[in-house]
Amino acid sequence: MEIIKLTAVFVIILVLMRLRVPIGVAIFTGGITLSLLFGQKIIDLGVSLFHGATSWKTIRIVLIVSFVSTLGALMKHLRMTRRLVRGIENISGSVKTSLVLLPAIIGLMPMPGGALLSAPLVKEASEDRRISNARLAAINFWFRHILEFCWPIYPGIILSAAIMKIEVATISLWQWPFSVAFLLGGLIFLVFPMKDIGRYPISQSRMASVRDIIIGVWPIVLVVLLTFVFGLELLYSLMITIVVFVALFRPNLKQVKLSLTDGFSFSIISLIAGVMIFQQIITDSGAARLLAEQIATWGVPNWLVLGLASFLIGILTGIVTGYVGIIYPIFLAFLLTPEPDYFMMIIAYGSGLVGVMISPLHLCLVLTRDYFETDFKKVYPLILPPAIFVVLSIVVALALGYAR
Repeated sequence: MEIIKLTAVFVIILVLMRLRVPIGVAIFTGGITLSLLFGQKIIDLGVSLFHGATSWKTIRIVLIVSFVSTLGALMKHLRMTRRLVRGIENISGSVKTSLVLLPAIIGLMPMPGGALLSAPLVKEASEDRRISNARLAAINFWFRHILEFCWPIYPGIILSAAIMKIEVATISLWQWPFSVAFLLGGLIFLVFPMKDIGRYPISQSRMASVRDIIIGVWPIVLVVLLTFVFGLELLYSLMITIVVFVALFRPNLKQVKLSLTDGFSFSIISLIAGVMIFQQIITDSGAARLLAEQIATWGVPNWLVLGLASFLIGILTGIVTGYVGIIYPIFLAFLLTPEPDYFMMIIAYGSGLVGVMISPLHLCLVLTRDYFETDFKKVYPLILPPAIFVVLSIVVALALGYAR
């Protein structure tokens, strides 16, 4: 019954998006519907709405995404993104390679909505090429996340290590082959099918290209260093990086105003607020836990219970820490028997991640679709095949004895 209710909620959200209702409003409406279907009292719904809109978690993500967008706009106005794109274009010479590398580089910096920073780079790298906006959106979104399985500074990996009481490096070592599958799936279904898009003419020396790349990526490197080497909160790392950027490159007042306007746009803020309110309602209504507990009563093998529950909660929350934080504690007995069961861990993490990647609530997917002004009905047929490829890769690897 819970699955039928949740399906109805997602159908409502997707229909509203199809009718061109603003995405934040569509997701907010879906949250209200979910609350009513799961019997949440009106007063409790009001509390969820208030907490979802005003909690520090929501404010923090709004600020992070807005500052990311502001930094990207500053880099664009000072033509630094152009230099990064030009450097990669000249070294690789390949349009396809550039379209893969640019979002992958941004993916080294885990942040909510990080695909919004790589989207302008992908658009610039594809300029004058006959590539649809839907494919560009899919490429930007997919390759931004190819390291989700193993990059040790991603919050999902850190949280799963904490719950299972094992080292982050251990999870990364067990799960890295599936980042390779993630990469291959994207290449096979998103990149290789592009024909007749040509190559870039070499316009400068290799040394000049390396210099352009360094100039283009140093703000990203600084954010990573401040956050993961010096231990600063990501929000403060972004703020410091922007201050350093402004001090070094001295953009004029008009460029600063335009960048802040781009970064703190109402469309971005309302979208994030809608997603965060939806997630708050999911938590407060108990919908996610009820779904996971219902699946556990179906009398199917433990690995299938864990995989289905992770996949559905991944779709429902649209964020890796969402399904890890819900599924891992509920099914901890499956993951620790009593030693860590890496077979079950890979099923849980992989199934949930695939669910997140196809979730209409995934912030990067929503922002990317919005940036490239395309429709979900055009993007989904592109990202579903590589997602299925990742699932099949996990199934084949585990069937052949991996992690046993």
